[in-house]
Amino acid sequence: MMWVVIAIVIYIAAYTIINVGFRKPEGGHEPWAEAQERREEVQQEAMLDWIRFHTTLLPAAAPTQPLASARIERGPETGNLERALPIELVLIIPARPELARAPAHVSSPAALAASEAFAVSLEFDSADTPQMLGDFLAYAKDQHLRLFLQDDSRLSHDTQPVAANGQVALMLPAGGLAAGEWKATLYCVDATFTWDFVVE
Repeated sequence: MMWVVIAIVIYIAAYTIINVGFRKPEGGHEPWAEAQERREEVQQEAMLDWIRFHTTLLPAAAPTQPLASARIERGPETGNLERALPIELVLIIPARPELARAPAHVSSPAALAASEAFAVSLEFDSADTPQMLGDFLAYAKDQHLRLFLQDDSRLSHDTQPVAANGQVALMLPAGGLAAGEWKATLYCVDATFTWDFVVE
């Protein structure tokens, strides 16, 4: 039994000396993180000049009204979404969006600085059992921002569904939109919202 204990002690000491002596100064190998980086690179190469934005969907109190609100037009549902979208966008979206029901009211600023985050406020009718919202998608090309409001059947692994009850905010990070005149389209299962805005 003593020899077993001695062998274990010698092994631990040798392992520690080798591990400390030959350890690289930088961080360890992270296969999952590297695979994610490679996946992002491949997606960017296949985006056909489309930009996909990181998005945030969160419940929000009634926002402070901007100095000037965009004039937003509500139209009917798109019907066949694949036919309504540019074919390039259809090809790069990972899966067909599962659209949620439209809010009662949409508001967005008519103008914002390039350094500001882009925010759209959605107002849903209060209900005892509100629908649950999942990830929302945002793509842009040629100064046209396309937003897809999805239900909770589409959730990424690190997000939680948001109840469509009262005010909900759609957020894009600051600095993502180039200066100039823009058009925005918000797609829902039963309506489409369009408006123009300026990034200064």
